[in-house]
Amino acid sequence: MKSGGKHERIRKRHSLQMGPWVTALALFVVSVLITLCCAYMQTVSPTETIAAIWNQPLLIPLNWFPAAVFLLTLYFAFKNVFFAGAVSGGVMSALSYINLLKFEGREDNLVPADILLFREAVGAVRDYQLEMHWDKIAVIAAFVLVMVLLGILFRSAYPKLPVRAACALLCVLLFVLSVRFVYTDKELYNSFRVPEQYNIGSVYNTLGFNYCFLYNFRLYPVDKPDGFSRSEAESWEVTDPGNANPLDFKPNIIIVMCEAFSDLSAESVFTYTEDENPLRDYYRACDSELALSGHILVSNYAAGTANTEFNVMTGMQTNMIGEGTTSAFRVVRKHTDSIARVLAADGYNTFFMHPGQSWFYNRSSVYDHFGITDQVFSEAFDESDYKGNMISDAAFLEELKTDLKQRMLERTEPLFAYTVTIQNHQAYQWTKYMDTTIPDAKVSVPLSDASLEQVSVYLEGIRDSSAMLLELTEYLDSLEEPTLLVFFGDHRPNLGDAAKELGLPYNTGESPADVAATYAVPFMIRANRAFGEKADVAAAYDDLELPDNRTISDSYLGSVILRITGHGGQSPFFDFTDALRRELPVLRLRENIYALSDGTLVTSLTEEQQELTDKYAKWTYARLR
Repeated sequence: MKSGGKHERIRKRHSLQMGPWVTALALFVVSVLITLCCAYMQTVSPTETIAAIWNQPLLIPLNWFPAAVFLLTLYFAFKNVFFAGAVSGGVMSALSYINLLKFEGREDNLVPADILLFREAVGAVRDYQLEMHWDKIAVIAAFVLVMVLLGILFRSAYPKLPVRAACALLCVLLFVLSVRFVYTDKELYNSFRVPEQYNIGSVYNTLGFNYCFLYNFRLYPVDKPDGFSRSEAESWEVTDPGNANPLDFKPNIIIVMCEAFSDLSAESVFTYTEDENPLRDYYRACDSELALSGHILVSNYAAGTANTEFNVMTGMQTNMIGEGTTSAFRVVRKHTDSIARVLAADGYNTFFMHPGQSWFYNRSSVYDHFGITDQVFSEAFDESDYKGNMISDAAFLEELKTDLKQRMLERTEPLFAYTVTIQNHQAYQWTKYMDTTIPDAKVSVPLSDASLEQVSVYLEGIRDSSAMLLELTEYLDSLEEPTLLVFFGDHRPNLGDAAKELGLPYNTGESPADVAATYAVPFMIRANRAFGEKADVAAAYDDLELPDNRTISDSYLGSVILRITGHGGQSPFFDFTDALRRELPVLRLRENIYALSDGTLVTSLTEEQQELTDKYAKWTYARLR
């Protein structure tokens, strides 16, 4: 104590005392410098970020306040502006720098929940050749060093201990309240102009790291189920040889998830003949002894494409992750088990293709986490591939054939491919297809001009998707390689008031059957001829024990695929979901709607069924956390 007191007296003797007003000015200046340091760490030039923030002035205090409140809290603890600046500035600049590295390495930005994944982050760094940006590291080091030197040279004015303690607590309270009521306010966040709303990297650069980082605080929670035990969940990860059903060959597996594909025109309100029906070619593709068709219930209505991808790929359900989770892809931040990983472990090449942007839904990073690094996006297409404002299903098919030739026909290993179309994405106005003549939808009820427009344009997309599917099945039938095709929609379309005018129950929630109809989209599984020559496909379909209406939750589709292709028994989790599907083919916990093995919808579970769904929730949490 004597030695410490002596050093303190020496420091005071050789340092200058700042008055209260100078101390307050220093606090303001240092907080501004910290904010600028964070801007300097962005993925674009700091001038671009500062200009973007300056053009929307409310973003200035939103990015400055976190630096100011952090600095003030430490000032009241350290009694020195500059020592507090060294710590707060070093920490905040380092977080912004890590955000830069994470985006460049995975095209994904840093969110608060990532801090809990430090061990995974260290492991991930080894997989990438990162540009370290030594200039930015030098700026952080120089800032910290200058702050420390200034802290040695200058003493700050400060209140007595009780006042400092009260002020520090007040700062913490202000920060908590600001996060709760300001920074996580979605209405405020959505009020700002951004160049590309779903390009998270662009949003961070436009709105500022400090603001975006706090906005994402608990935005995509993974809620821990009651009674969760890590050791119990780990005990479930044991392969049961009794679940094995190997084939003596390894078929290729091609998944095509079709944008907004539904069987809307099959509703009785439409008056199409069999040949006129936009779904004609879909039905033709299903009309085969090698095909199995039905419906899957997806997470969302009129949106949520990536959530369907997540459910199918992982066997988990978006709506079981967390009460506030709206996008499952945003919680995938580390190595995550998927059907791609199960198949890769069995010697499969894995591939993903989508004619959209790689940053949309953070797909590039997420599929890497799923175990698929071979990815193709919009860069593979050109202007001639568009029909209207989207890349056409016909162009998608041509690119898919090219990809299959390179990855399936010219290689000896079997292929697993997950592909996603984009042509029939909303909005459905006449201008969507520009010069294309689109026939009016044939319906037996009067529709407003707006609804007729939306339905007619939407069904033009269904007509093209169905034609693409039929052509794809014919192409696969021409190959000698055994291949399983899995085709399904991602969600029903957003048609405004059309569903109501058509008298359809979508999104009304009036009964369990209405809820099921709202989220139901078609699926078709079809083995090509080469597959059918090597295996008893009909027996494999019968072994699934699907309900008579062939309606299941989308999260079961992955285990169905593994079962048909002889990969039962290779994943304890997918074996569990396969068994759960046979007990509860439809499982929707949020709506309390379930289907029994015979397809009957119920709104409550038995004690044994509840135990199964509890296990499902706990196992989901363990795999994500």
